[in-house]
Amino acid sequence: MIAELKRVAIPVLRSLRFKGSFPHFRRETDTRIDLLTFQFSMGGGQFVIEIGSFPSAGYELYGRMVPAAEVKVRHLLRRLRLGATDESSDHWFRYDNGDFAVVASSVVPYILGQAAVWWSNSEPGVAVDRGVKAGPGP
Repeated sequence: MIAELKRVAIPVLRSLRFKGSFPHFRRETDTRIDLLTFQFSMGGGQFVIEIGSFPSAGYELYGRMVPAAEVKVRHLLRRLRLGATDESSDHWFRYDNGDFAVVASSVVPYILGQAAVWWSNSEPGVAVDRGVKAGPGP
């Protein structure tokens, strides 16, 4: 499955100016970083694609400013699983039928559609930990 995602989905992310390596990708702008990560089920046969964004200034975690380059989707309170109806919903891409190419191709419309819309309409997220504050914004 990973090989098919690398073959099909990663070129799409590169065309959208995302950098990184599987499974974590980021796109930096002057004010924010858009994030995307692939997360596989420990039980196998399925994965999620989570997206988020964060202020480009980074964030404070336990009294230490963490550079935005180190932020991962898992740090964010506001994030979306592609294919879900909203931020509190869930969606898994299933590949347990063995049709890896079809599943990999099915993620592309979500990246170009749902993710693009969410990033353009969303405010950068905040960190999960209660003591964590977003860095200065624009």
